Amino acid sequence: MSKLKVALIIKGTEHTRRRDDRNVGLWSYPVDEFEWTHKKPGSTKQRASSYRDFDIIFHEDGGNWIRWLDKKGPPIIYYSIDSTLSYEHYKERYEQGKRSDLILLDQDNPSRFVSTGTPVEMLNYCVNDRLFSPREKKYDVSMLYAKGKLGSQERQVLSQFLQMESKSNGWTWVTGGRKLPKYAEIMGESRISISHPRVFGNRPHRTFDAMACRSMLITGMLPIIRGDLINAGIDYAYYKNASTIPETIHTALAYGQWEEYAERGYRKVIENHTWEIRAKQLREIISHEFGI
Repeated sequence: MSKLKVALIIKGTEHTRRRDDRNVGLWSYPVDEFEWTHKKPGSTKQRASSYRDFDIIFHEDGGNWIRWLDKKGPPIIYYSIDSTLSYEHYKERYEQGKRSDLILLDQDNPSRFVSTGTPVEMLNYCVNDRLFSPREKKYDVSMLYAKGKLGSQERQVLSQFLQMESKSNGWTWVTGGRKLPKYAEIMGESRISISHPRVFGNRPHRTFDAMACRSMLITGMLPIIRGDLINAGIDYAYYKNASTIPETIHTALAYGQWEEYAERGYRKVIENHTWEIRAKQLREIISHEFGI
């Protein structure tokens, strides 16, 4: 199949738009299937006909609430990432999806979008494996997270609790937020990575990022998502109650279990969830849906 020219509409923040150290895998480094140009629309009202120099318009959610005034240009693909965070997140992305020619979902249930009348496919999260990769381990445990409206207070409380536990147990520990690529560097240097989903039923991107760093992931409960192909208790450890995390850490470090988890998780991501792999899957979807 030929390489497609993509008009890429994504968030305007620097770490999201830059190539090479993009914080998500999709569109993070060159692949054989696509070449893309970042577009930053100056208005929420856009005409697809103004993108006729491209084969595809790929519209990623996250602040670009565009109303397409026509469909006389290339097919519009809408990628919904955060629709599982709240009903408000879902409704915004549902409305965006209605205006597209194809909806792709990172982790939601396709049945929630069927009534849009737009075809729906899964395109699970993938890792920028040139950024998130194994490094020499320096830290026993890390809990890196970004502040936000959802789950921020819970994460801060958990971090404070684990910091005290690490001090009393003599574990090397690092927490808080970091800018890319320092965030990925610390994760790659961590034997164990702690993740606390912002809401129940959401699978954070940190899930696969930690695995790609060959770090043992200990996380709150994750939903079962078609295409994720990861197994609780095998590829990652999980907790229902945060009070059990220190015991899990102690066992993992004392008996070498962290290495076993880290290796299984790493293999699962590298074999299934890199941008190189996902690009091939996306190209097949586009070929099937639009015949190009």
